[in-house]
Amino acid sequence: MIDLENELSPLEIWDLWQRRAELPEAIIAPLGRTIKMMMLGAKDLRRFERTTLSENVFLYRGAGGAGQKTLLIGFGGNVNRLMLPTAIFLQFVPDADYDMLLLRDPTRSGYLRGVPGFGDDLVKMADAIRSHVDLGSYREVRCVGTSGGGQVALYMGLLLDARRAVSVGGRHRSLSKKVAAGDGEFTGYELDKFVQNLAPRSTELINLFGAQCERDTEGARSLEKVLPQLKPVTIAALAEHNALAYLLEQGSLSSFFSRILLSETVG
Repeated sequence: MIDLENELSPLEIWDLWQRRAELPEAIIAPLGRTIKMMMLGAKDLRRFERTTLSENVFLYRGAGGAGQKTLLIGFGGNVNRLMLPTAIFLQFVPDADYDMLLLRDPTRSGYLRGVPGFGDDLVKMADAIRSHVDLGSYREVRCVGTSGGGQVALYMGLLLDARRAVSVGGRHRSLSKKVAAGDGEFTGYELDKFVQNLAPRSTELINLFGAQCERDTEGARSLEKVLPQLKPVTIAALAEHNALAYLLEQGSLSSFFSRILLSETVG
């Protein structure tokens, strides 16, 4: 069920629910919970259509052509999603105004190896994005990444000269337990070289995290060392890592979208 939740659009999840009598019993209860949480977003079903670009890259197109729409480029964390089932995330995104490209790193290496089948480093990933999606046809581009996808979202935002790049609970890969426990293949600093000598960018960099979460406050400091322009946005009472699930439970996830990710200005 987790694999399905990581990939399926709101329309696809709803279609599964309509056919639940045909599904294994073990899937029905978690599917019902997903439907219930999905409906905490827009009351009308968001009509994104999913296209698989590679095994680990999916494009969710909203209603109509690119035109005046914004492209969101999402980078999933270690569980291959943006902290929430993809259908729940998309249910908070207006389908008439946005498309979303979602990437994941199944090796759980924080994109140090890129995305299998879609570029083995940051620049090749950017080239693959450009070759699969006409970025110039969109009004603007924004990047978002959660947890292990946070740093790469910020860096990709700079590479693509995006309007805004948002990390949620991200940290520099040098702090990764997987890097520390590895065989020396990575130091965690490999991504830095791709953005160190870029011409000045206007990309707004945002990092959202819980003020009471030691892991994420440490992660925020590690990112601020290499990205001094990074703006911290804290959730005062949050001591957990999964900020988006917390906001969903509190009934305030819409504020993340309306005030941070999709807003004209952050506030």
